[in-house]
Amino acid sequence: MAPRSSALTGEIPATTIATTMPWQSRREGELQVLSLGESLAMDSRQVDAAIDQLCQIVTRQPSLRWAVMASSIPMLGSANIARLITLVRQLHTAGGKLILVAPLPAVSVVLMLARLDRLLPMKPDLAAAAAD
Repeated sequence: MAPRSSALTGEIPATTIATTMPWQSRREGELQVLSLGESLAMDSRQVDAAIDQLCQIVTRQPSLRWAVMASSIPMLGSANIARLITLVRQLHTAGGKLILVAPLPAVSVVLMLARLDRLLPMKPDLAAAAAD
């Protein structure tokens, strides 16, 4: 499946993970919102692929404010957390930001216990992300 783009709306092209987990991209106010289809049955390999694609998409335009709808990501291992921290630092340098929106408890608790919620901000919904 080829990436799609819209020159009129300025949307970021949707990217496909394998062939079953496309990142959907849309603009909402100041936020560029990325979301996956509902897929709570992702295994660790699929999560790795999703994070790989997320990093590729976001680094194309690092100066944007990115809101990642994280409710479809069932877990984050240490390697993926490290990749997200690196991504957040790259965005910060370029004037951008990454916000995890509505992460599942398995993700948010791990980040909070490791005190990484300061580096990887989490918000309960898009309204809270937009206000950040």
